[in-house]
Amino acid sequence: MPAAAQSESPPEWSAAVSAGGWWEDQITDIAVDPSSGDIFVVGAFHYDMYLGPFYLTSVQHATAGNTSDIFVAKLSGSEWKWAVSAGGEDYDWASSIAVDSSGDAYITGGFRSNNSTFDPFVLTNADHTPRVWGQSEPTSDGFVAKIDAEGSWQWAERISGNMTDEGSQVSVGPNDQIVVSGVFSSTAIQFGGGKSLTNTGSPSSTDIFVIKFDSNGTHLWDAQVMGWGNEVVTGMAIHGYGDVMLTGYFTDQAAYFTPHKAANSKTGHSEAFVARLSPSGFWSWVIAAGGGGGDEGKGIDVDSNGNSYVIGRFSSDAIEFRDADNNTSTKVVNTVQTGSTDVFVAKVDGAGNWLWAVGIEGDGTDYAGGITVVDDGAVVAGGFYSLNYVFGSTTLQHSAAAAHADMYVAGISENGTWNWAISGGMAGWPEYFALEHHDGSIHVAGSFSVGKATLGEHDMHNWDENSSFQWPDAFVATLEFPPPVPGCTDSLATNYDSNADVDDGSCEYAPDTDGDGIRDNVDTDDDGDGHTDDREEACGSDPLDPQSVPSDNDEDGFCDDLDDDDDDDGLLDDEEAAYGADPLNPDSDGDGHMDGDEVDGGYDPMDPEDFARPLCCGPTPFESLFTMGAPVIVLLFVAVLILRSRKHPENE
Repeated sequence: MPAAAQSESPPEWSAAVSAGGWWEDQITDIAVDPSSGDIFVVGAFHYDMYLGPFYLTSVQHATAGNTSDIFVAKLSGSEWKWAVSAGGEDYDWASSIAVDSSGDAYITGGFRSNNSTFDPFVLTNADHTPRVWGQSEPTSDGFVAKIDAEGSWQWAERISGNMTDEGSQVSVGPNDQIVVSGVFSSTAIQFGGGKSLTNTGSPSSTDIFVIKFDSNGTHLWDAQVMGWGNEVVTGMAIHGYGDVMLTGYFTDQAAYFTPHKAANSKTGHSEAFVARLSPSGFWSWVIAAGGGGGDEGKGIDVDSNGNSYVIGRFSSDAIEFRDADNNTSTKVVNTVQTGSTDVFVAKVDGAGNWLWAVGIEGDGTDYAGGITVVDDGAVVAGGFYSLNYVFGSTTLQHSAAAAHADMYVAGISENGTWNWAISGGMAGWPEYFALEHHDGSIHVAGSFSVGKATLGEHDMHNWDENSSFQWPDAFVATLEFPPPVPGCTDSLATNYDSNADVDDGSCEYAPDTDGDGIRDNVDTDDDGDGHTDDREEACGSDPLDPQSVPSDNDEDGFCDDLDDDDDDDGLLDDEEAAYGADPLNPDSDGDGHMDGDEVDGGYDPMDPEDFARPLCCGPTPFESLFTMGAPVIVLLFVAVLILRSRKHPENE
């Protein structure tokens, strides 16, 4: 399958869709059909769930209320193709999904229902303890099931015992053979037509099981990780030649991958491990990483050269990465106080040697999510509460919603240097972030518990957006690296290659100056200052500097470089220069009269004593009298004489 290639510039969100209903709806894993590129997702939902035109309802417990069921759905691009559910009246969930070469999918997880239906198949829980609120509840059995490309269940098998057992991971290997891993605390589990494994630990502690099936569900082999504490698997991947890589953690003084052993640096605290299982089901080696706190592997993926990339979290002051002989190869220091968690990413070669390990620096508690290998490294995802989250030279800042974890997605090179990092201020449940890639695209799935989540230009609305509290809704989003533009020259905006003085036809990814998700070569406003690049270039301002904007002295919508009358006084800039007037001042002599008005009236725009009468002030009555002319004066004189002649008789 072609893998995505990274650049130093981050990819862009090309699609984002959500799915949800009333209560919790969470995607726990994602897989891609290698032939069609269609996306499969699995998880758990409470009560009901809308996935585009498809509506699912969960089977409700008679007295316990809102329990969960399993869902599986398929996406083509941003369109939901189908969605189906499985489960019973109690809590049932799916943890992982993988797709084979035919487009069929395999799911694993757990179920507490007495009977869990994968129509038409029904799995019966070995524990029939009734669920009585506050008094008793059943334990879980694990399951593995196959669903075809059209959404029809093909078979379902349980992994069953008398206590809590569940499937955690499923992967497809060569010849479409599948490997399922999980944990069991039962004294023994049964699976695959009479096969079994026995727990070697103390009561209620968990061992790890690994079981290989063919595509029809027939058991091929099984393996186990043993110890007196808890051994937990959290990530699994299969090399192209069939070796199985696992990561997780263990809590007792040692975990046994017989004939190999991983030692804990501090008993009682979790220690991360990476282990390799041969195509025939025999442990090849195991290596550990830890310190004095809680340290866990979270996810793992493999490249075509036999290397593995691992993501995990640690609360130790420093986590030491130790080889198979328990010697420290490298270590990563926690950047926050003891008790908070940092995230690590590490690379391991095929022989079990740590090649490098790096931490993501934060000032708060942060979480490891998923990891997927690309052509020149890996892409990781998770959640962070840190106010400032540092990936090499890139720092992500937490959103204003401090109560929520923000999502991060970041690319790391095959040498352990960070290429890019982006965030999405949206997460409330950071443990659920799954990653997969296909043909240049990175697919991210998880959940968000804010009213509206925005990824690039794509808005996703929570089902409870208008409520006072938002339960998590599921989402699937896609990141893409725009391909280089072939044949471009150094005179084009798309060319930012290292040989910038030669028209060599080589173009690297154009930057995104304003961070709006639209690269500069197609963005009409590269610096996001509200002025188009064409306008800025024509007006002499810098289109890549938001502080450099076109000057428009008279605010008439025409920048000064293009405006013939910069001060809008009616006198062109060239004419003002001829009079010695200021082209940026509409009243150069300060006499209250516009320069253009003065010139039109024959006055000097630079002489404050030479001006036309202001339009605001009319002539005095006396001045008006003389301006009316002699006829008016004569008429007024006659009127006065008549009034006087009428007055004299009255005085006689």
